[in-house]
This record gives sequence, C-alpha cells and structure tokens, in this order.
Amino acid sequence: MENVINTFKEKILDKSFSCVAAKDALNKGNIEIFTADHLACPHDDEKILDFIHNFTKKQASRNSQSDSETCSISALIFVL
Repeated sequence: MENVINTFKEKILDKSFSCVAAKDALNKGNIEIFTADHLACPHDDEKILDFIHNFTKKQASRNSQSDSETCSISALIFVL
C-alpha cells in the first residue's frame, strides 16, 4: 500500500496537478491518507468510518482554536 500512497503524493506534486490546497497540505504534512480494499468490499467499512470520524474531530478542534489558515485534507484510496 505504501507504493499506492507514494504514487498519490507524486501525482499531487506534479506540476500539471492544479489543486493548490492539496499541494499546500502535502507540503505542510497536513494530508491524511487511508487505503482500503475494493470499494464494494465491506471489509474496511468500520476502519473507514473511524478514519473519517477522527479526521472530522481533528478539524473541529482546529477550527475552534482559530487555526483556519491551515489546510488539511483527507484522502481515501481504494485499491483494486
């Protein structure tokens, strides 16, 4: 799975990738990535929900601390 994550990060850093927020989040270490099996497979459902829940809790905490200038991104990557 590490290869998939590295490929994803390389794509974000590619000059042709236009999402400035994703580049900023990656460069500042504010991107959280979760890899899971095939989308139709329920095997990782609980782990995915935990990942999303924990990410949103962190964002709510950051927002309450007026850290609105920090861009954070979560990514779910489904590997076939």
